[in-house]
Amino acid sequence: MSSHPISDLPDDRRLAVSWWTVGVFAVLLAAADGFWATSVRGAVGFIQNIDQPFHDWLLYMAVMLPIFAATIYLAIRLAQRFGGGRSGVARVTIAAALVVVLTTVVAVAQISLTAVYDYHSQQSQIALMHHIHNLNGPTEIRLDPGVTVAPNQPSCIGLCAEKQQTIDVHYRAIRLAALLLLLTNTVLVLWALALRGGRLWARRRTVAEASAVSAEPDGHAPLGAV
Repeated sequence: MSSHPISDLPDDRRLAVSWWTVGVFAVLLAAADGFWATSVRGAVGFIQNIDQPFHDWLLYMAVMLPIFAATIYLAIRLAQRFGGGRSGVARVTIAAALVVVLTTVVAVAQISLTAVYDYHSQQSQIALMHHIHNLNGPTEIRLDPGVTVAPNQPSCIGLCAEKQQTIDVHYRAIRLAALLLLLTNTVLVLWALALRGGRLWARRRTVAEASAVSAEPDGHAPLGAV
């Protein structure tokens, strides 16, 4: 197996992901998406699980921050693979779009899983409230004399209708959250790119650069970023 020096590699393979960029993106997106996730759960979630929103937001940050960092790293690497040979602007555009799409998918998936958990917790509460409000039993249908056919009744009534309404509320909340997350992530990614000067990759040192660095008194030299 032959090995090639870094200086002989194509330009797109001499680029490494900038961990500063990954960190900035992950912190910003996890904080903002955590705010929306906590807000959505506070509006439609199980009431006993939403009494500490700030604690839930911190928990979201702790759990989702490494997941967002891995997702952002994957998006930038995919952009490097798919954008090889293209100009720097096109490659950065592809990377930004992948970061927005993948992080939004991850955030929506988290909100959806939380909604499923909350709905299962809400089922017992819905059944209890239905029982309390219907202590006299189901309403009987009285027919006038001579009428032999009962009027058509909806197939999903009572407890079934209450559960269906709860599911519909969660569906609407997820759709609204997806739109808010997409807009928020787009704005934050563009803003973070502006803060980083459009830099997503750090250029690896070549053999000649490594020799020059070793000749420096302090032995350090900055990496060029693109």
